[in-house]
Amino acid sequence: MSTLPTRDQVPQLARGPKPGALATSPGAMAGGTAGAGLTGKDIVRIFRKRIWLIILAFAICLAVAATITVLWNAYAPWYTARAFLEIVPSRNTYLSPSSEPNNDLVRRLVQSHVQMVKSDSVLNQALQDVDLKQTRWWQKNQGNLMSSLEKDIGASGIPNTNLMAVSMVGTDKKDIPEVVNAVAKAFVAESRKNTQSEYMADTKPLSDELNRLQLKLADIRNSMKLVRPEDIPNVDSVRNVLSVKVQALAKQLMDLEFAEAAARSAYEVAQQQQAQGTLAESAAVQQGLDADPILQSLRSHEVNLVSERQSALQKLGPEHRKLKDLESRIATVRNDIAKREETLLQGLLGAVMSQHEGMLNNIIAQLQEVQAKYSEANTRLREVQTNLAEMEQLASQEKIVIERIKRIENRLMELTMLTSDERGMVHIRQLAVEPRQPSMPKWTITMPVGAFLGLILGFGLAFLLELIDTSIKGPSDISRRMDMPLLGIVPHADDIDEDIEDLRLTFQTDPNSLISESFRQIRTTLLFSGPASQRRSLLVTSALPEEGRGTVALNLAASVARGGRSVLLVDANFRQPMVRELFKQAPAAGLSNALVGESHWQDIVCEVEPNLHVMSSGPLPPNPAELLGSDQMRQLISELSGQYDQVIFDGAPCLVVTDPVILSTMVDGVILVVRAGVITYGIVQRTRDLLMRVGAHMLGVVLNGVRVTAGGYLRKNYDTFYDYHEQSQLTAERPAEVAAK
Repeated sequence: MSTLPTRDQVPQLARGPKPGALATSPGAMAGGTAGAGLTGKDIVRIFRKRIWLIILAFAICLAVAATITVLWNAYAPWYTARAFLEIVPSRNTYLSPSSEPNNDLVRRLVQSHVQMVKSDSVLNQALQDVDLKQTRWWQKNQGNLMSSLEKDIGASGIPNTNLMAVSMVGTDKKDIPEVVNAVAKAFVAESRKNTQSEYMADTKPLSDELNRLQLKLADIRNSMKLVRPEDIPNVDSVRNVLSVKVQALAKQLMDLEFAEAAARSAYEVAQQQQAQGTLAESAAVQQGLDADPILQSLRSHEVNLVSERQSALQKLGPEHRKLKDLESRIATVRNDIAKREETLLQGLLGAVMSQHEGMLNNIIAQLQEVQAKYSEANTRLREVQTNLAEMEQLASQEKIVIERIKRIENRLMELTMLTSDERGMVHIRQLAVEPRQPSMPKWTITMPVGAFLGLILGFGLAFLLELIDTSIKGPSDISRRMDMPLLGIVPHADDIDEDIEDLRLTFQTDPNSLISESFRQIRTTLLFSGPASQRRSLLVTSALPEEGRGTVALNLAASVARGGRSVLLVDANFRQPMVRELFKQAPAAGLSNALVGESHWQDIVCEVEPNLHVMSSGPLPPNPAELLGSDQMRQLISELSGQYDQVIFDGAPCLVVTDPVILSTMVDGVILVVRAGVITYGIVQRTRDLLMRVGAHMLGVVLNGVRVTAGGYLRKNYDTFYDYHEQSQLTAERPAEVAAK
């Protein structure tokens, strides 16, 4: 909020757009309520303003809560009976028989059982309980036992335990334990029945599977006997022997293939030599000739004769009879050699060809024999390897089937043990007993709930009333919601200590009052808001009547005059004139006479105190709007602004008549008066938009009739103001007393 300064303080404009921005940006004014959200200060203000409403709502809710608690406890208290059941997890819930279930498994198991308490089978079995049929609850709910039991009974798990509670809340403390115990017993019986049924249902498929696997195991073992006969004790050793034999035969076969190729090549060469007649020159034939003793003897005899001939030739000469005899003998020996060689060659050539052919045939026969052995051994090896692979596969299948048989046998043994085991069952750990104390109402619950509801109701009503009330209440509403400058505030007459007879003459009758001080603030704000040459002619108007428009205009004019500037107050409200009523010395002729030319404005101006002049409205013209919008009015304003330092027009309400709207386009600035707590945001916004559309220069708002709240900021400011003036008066009286002495 804006402060109410003293004479020594310099007032400040409320935060908002500059006056020039208001005059040039009508579109910006349309969003004046953009900042209308609640702030922390608004919440504190609403709390202070509605504190008694909040306290009253709080007290009423506490009283209602206390009354309800007393009556409830006296006439129809609620009792709660509980039976506690223990859920023992079965071994089936573990990963192994030696492991223990974790907390999550137990919690889920308990929650599953909690959901099954209200199942139809459990409730139907509970309704068969003999003790339950003797209760008043049974007689009361004869028509709808099933639905009533489902609605009344409750179940819940107890955190961090394997316990669950079956409970019931009712007004008959003797009946509810019987109902709870009947449901608990029925649930335990149903749970055990279901457990046994589940175990028996699991046994049959496992037994069938076990029989099937045993038959399969027998088939596998029979197949293994066929693959590995009894006469072959070790297939692996047979496979190793055959592998070595095949490798040896493969090497022998390779050697014979090379030998067969060499023999065939030699036989083909001999055939070619025989066809060409060069076979006799072959090494084999020559070796056969050299091996004949007769031929060797003839060749030796020839050598001896040739040697003897050479000796005789050297000794006897070529014509000697002995030499000729030797030559005859040499010829005879050579003839015998040729005959012998021819005879030997015929036999040797056939023998060489037969030898080559026999060798080739022998190698081919060996090769065929080895190939047959290799093929037989290799075939046998493949058979053994195939049988071994099949046997290994059958052995693997046998192992898998045996393992599955063992698992199923273990599972069947486990299920057999579970049928007589208590694990996996639900046990009653404590039956419900007759409750000794009511469970509801409890003061520790009803009173905090009442207090909480009281606070909610109080604050809700406070904010609801605040939202419903759209009136402008304080200075912050102007800058925050209307986005307009605040020139000053005028306090409500009921909140000040002075007794002022007529607020319109406050500045003349009581210049040191708080209201007069507020108009000094407005005067100072206008003085510092812009150059004085641009603020000579001002229009004071409002949205509706009874907003204090005349009070603001007259007191503002008086404050400017007391500041040493010449001021003219013009009554421009033809329909409800004010100046003539307050100042009887003012001439009857006024503004309307000057505009129609009946009087000159200088003749109808009256000085009511130094520097303060007034001009009445004059008679009501038939066309006031046209008269105020005429050129004569524009010229009159120009002349008055040239004669006086400040010309203030007291205009009519803008939303009632169009006179002030027309006049606002001719003056230098417009001051809008708003009465706090009466005028709403919508009305002020409509007035602002109306003036902005015609191009009026809005200087700001004067908030009139502002009420204070106890302990609020304005209240403290008012108290400070009066304390300051009391001290000033004491300071002024002391010199007077000293002078008198």
